[in-house]
Order: sequence, then structure tokens, then C-alpha cells
Amino acid sequence: MAEARKRGEFLVGAAIGAGILGQAAEEGGADFVLALSAGRFRIMGAASVACMLPIRDSNQFVKQFASAELLSHCTVPVYFGASTLDPNLSVEALADEIAELGFAGIANFPTVGLYPAPMRAALDAVGIGFSKELALFAAAHARGLSSLAYVYTTDQARAAAALGVDIVCINFGWNAGGVKGLPSEISVEEAAAHSREMSRIVVRENPDAFFVLEGGPIKDPDQLATICRVAHIHGYIGGSTIDRLPLAESVAGQTQRFKSAAVLARVLSNEESDLVAFGKRIGLAGASRAMVHVYETIRRFSGSGETMLVSGEQGTGRQTTVEALHALSGGSPKTLAVVHAGETSGQQVMISLFGRSAVQGGGGLTGLAERDDIASIVLRGLEHIPLKVQARIAVYMERRRFTPIGGRRSLRWGKRLLFIADAPLETLIAEGRIDRGLAQQVEGNEIHLPSLRDRTEDIGELLDGAISRLTDDAPTKRPVLSPLAMRRLRRHDWPGNLPELRAFAAKLVSSHAGGRVDEDSVQRLMSGEAERGRRRVASERDIVLDALWRHGFHRGRTAAFLGISRKTLYNKIQFYHLTGRR
Repeated sequence: MAEARKRGEFLVGAAIGAGILGQAAEEGGADFVLALSAGRFRIMGAASVACMLPIRDSNQFVKQFASAELLSHCTVPVYFGASTLDPNLSVEALADEIAELGFAGIANFPTVGLYPAPMRAALDAVGIGFSKELALFAAAHARGLSSLAYVYTTDQARAAAALGVDIVCINFGWNAGGVKGLPSEISVEEAAAHSREMSRIVVRENPDAFFVLEGGPIKDPDQLATICRVAHIHGYIGGSTIDRLPLAESVAGQTQRFKSAAVLARVLSNEESDLVAFGKRIGLAGASRAMVHVYETIRRFSGSGETMLVSGEQGTGRQTTVEALHALSGGSPKTLAVVHAGETSGQQVMISLFGRSAVQGGGGLTGLAERDDIASIVLRGLEHIPLKVQARIAVYMERRRFTPIGGRRSLRWGKRLLFIADAPLETLIAEGRIDRGLAQQVEGNEIHLPSLRDRTEDIGELLDGAISRLTDDAPTKRPVLSPLAMRRLRRHDWPGNLPELRAFAAKLVSSHAGGRVDEDSVQRLMSGEAERGRRRVASERDIVLDALWRHGFHRGRTAAFLGISRKTLYNKIQFYHLTGRR
């Protein structure tokens, strides 16, 4: 690593808990590996924080897997994650054993720095605090071992650097993100502020020390690069960001691909491919079994002119379907009329359909059934029409003749009726929301459109189509969703169906144009919290932090921007703890 420092290379360490991960990290260019109990717990399916619980002898736990899996398979330096929390532990004896086993160095993990300040003070009072971890580093140096100190405060960083620790790592806490991650207590901007100040302290005390980062809000290389622009750091240590997050995403993605294999094979059949193509021509999309059945039914009734019932939840494509049925029967869009039964009374529905005779006073009104320019009539909200009105419609349908409201002379009826209902026919019958005679008229002539939650295998295609329409003029703005993000979408209930999905696509393109979208981002967008590049500025602390960020943490320019003196700015930085964590 000393040679890498001379060449000015950016170091990357992998804090892991299994041999296969050590080998993979080394192949990816890792400069060193840390054998940590937290890494082993992650491989076992637990969260990293499990290493802080009294359920294992941490040092023995690390010896068992690191000796067998890392030392024998990794050629890069391997650091031993050592705990000094045992009051009876001899740091000299532990350093002897670690050196004898063949480790290149020692890291203080799990460290007392992970505890809050009152707990750290209590541990220091009984001799097992950070001072004991420093004693371990001194013992390591005496045996020719390298040292890596996890630090959380400016005092810890100063003490570690003064001792001559080789690598000082400021840890921002447990990594955010994914299923096992904990919410980060600080933002990327705050992490940058802490890093900038800490690096100055470390370099001042020990110019030869490596200063690296780990944890907290840093979930991907872009966020790390953001910090590197304003803080002088020599490297990064990845724990969950190297194993848990990418491993979970990779396994989930591969599992999803295998899970969809049957669907992919089914779509390749000639007959179903033709039906899917037919569905696209009439304005519908999806290749699931449910949608293929819909296409098949629509094509069977195309050109028939029969009365139809199109059922399904709102937003499933019911209007598109009735328009397709009308068009496939040779009708033009202008000859299709729509009556919104759910927005008017039963009497008004009758008048809209069959008209009103002039003898009723107030002048006559020609109904849709009598107009020559109308070929098909859509009745939206069948279940909202009173049963007596439904019964009258059923009689007229059967006789193919109708009488205007208040009239005496019956007229011939040659229009096609297309009903839209929220529930399928069998449900309407069971709940008594449809007249028996009308039910008999439409029985066997129903097209039921499935909800999105009933055809989750189509969500990827539907979302891709929605994004393509939004980015047609700028393909580079297309966001890319991770497998875990897609899994989250497939688990969503989608109560708003297609309109909800299209609205989500718009938010996705707006907030992640051309970027990669992870599971956390999907969750935030679905809960209405659009991801922001920076924290909302509200308090004085936020104002100071935002100003520092805008001016590259240059105190002179920041003070001038805020209209205060450098001394006042310095005091505010100290007061709001922007120089290091407490």
C-alpha cells in the first residue's frame, strides 16, 4: 500500500466475512481486506449491527472464518477486526496471536466508537474504552503489524494519528439502504464537512497516514465522488456496499430472471405472440396469461356488434377496450357516445339513451338511441344504474325497440350497447347490483381486465413503455432500475393501476434522468418523497452547511456569502458540530 500511496492511487478496502467475497473483491482491485465479525453476520443473513450484541466471542468468531477462508485465499493484506471489550483481554497476547496467524494488520472492530458518548465515557472509566484500542495498535506496531483505526470523533482521529496509525478511517455509522440497512443519521453534505475537517487533523498529526471513509450515507461510488470533490481522502472501505447491497441485488435479479423464464418461453409461442401483437395494435400492452386471454376475447368479438360488458377496476384500460370493440366493428370514433351513469340519476340515464317526448313539456329531446350519427353507446358505471332502469334497458334490448320518456310510439333500436363496470358479472349478480334480465343479456359477452397486481409480470414492459414515451426525444434520460427496485414495484398493490404507473414513470424520469434507481429510491417516490440532491435548507445549521457546500467548504468565500466574519463562521461551525461527530 505504501507504493500505491507514492503513485497517488485511491485505496479501496473490502470489509467482508467470507472467502468467496474476499477473492471477488481482490479480483475487482481491492487493495486490502478486513475480516470483520459484522461481515460474517451479513453473510449469515443478519444485519451488521448484530456484531454489537453479546451473542458471540467476536475475536474467536473472526479467527474461525478468517484463518480458513481469507488468509489461505487472498494475496492482498488481510486485517483482523479485533474487539477489546473483554475486561480480561491482554492486548499483547491478542497481538501475538494475530501476528502468528499471519494477518497483515489489526483493525479495532467492533469499536467502542459505535456507542453513544455517555457509553464511551463509561467504558473508558473502566479501562475498556478507546484508550485500550490505542494500546492494541501500539502492541501491533511492536510486532510489525499494520494498523487501521476506526474513528468517529475529532478527538479519536487526533489520538489515532498521533500514535502513528497507518490507516485512519472515519466511520459514519451503519450503511443505509436495502432491507437490512439502517437510516443514516447524516447527509452526504454533512459527511463531506466532517471528512474535510477530519482529514486536516489526521494529516497535521501524521502526514504519512492514509485517511479513508466508510459507512453512513455513502451507498454508491457517485456519493463517494461527491465527497472526494471537497475533502482530501486517500481511499474508501466498503462493507455492506461491497457485499450486502450488490449481493442482495444480484441474487434477487438472477432469481427474478429465473422466475420469469416460464413467461418468456410462453410468449415465444406463435399463437400468443400474434395475440400480444394484436393487443398492441388496439392500444393495450402486456404479455401475461391474463392479458393474452383479454386479447383473445376481444378478437373473438371483433366485428360481431353484440352487446358487451367490459369489467375491471378503474385504470385497467376499460375505455381503450370499448373503443377497440367499436373500431373493430367498423365504427369511427365519432359514432361512439359515452354516458357516465355514475355521475347522473337513473332518470337522466333513460333520457340520455332514449330521449324525451315533447308532450312532457319543456320541449322534446332526442336520445342517443334515435340519433343516426351514433353507432355504439358506452354506459360507464353499470352498477350505479338503479335496478328498475336496468330492467327497462334489458326489455328494450330484447325487443330491439324503445319508447322515449313520455312518448307513445315505439321506435326501432339498432345501436350497440357496451357496458363498463368496476366488478365482474358474477360479483354484480352475487351482490344484487345488476338486473337478472340484463345479466342474461350480457352473459358470455364479458371481457374482464385484470388489475396490475394480478399481472405483475407485465409491470416491467408497461413501465418501460411509459418511460420510452417520456424520453423519446432524449434516450439518455432513461433511468435504469436495479433488480431489487423492480422487485419492489412488483410487490406494490398499484391501486391506481395504469394511471398510477404512468405517474410513477413521470416522477422517475424527473428525479433520476439517466441514472440508476435502487430500491430505496423507488420506496421514496412511492411514498411521495421525491429524492433531492441536497437537504432542504430550513434552520441556521442547514443554511451554514448549504453555504459551505456551495463554496467548496472555503471558509473565506462562505463567510463573505453569508455576510459574516470568518471568526463568526468558525464559531458557528464549532457550535453546530460541522467539524466532526460528537
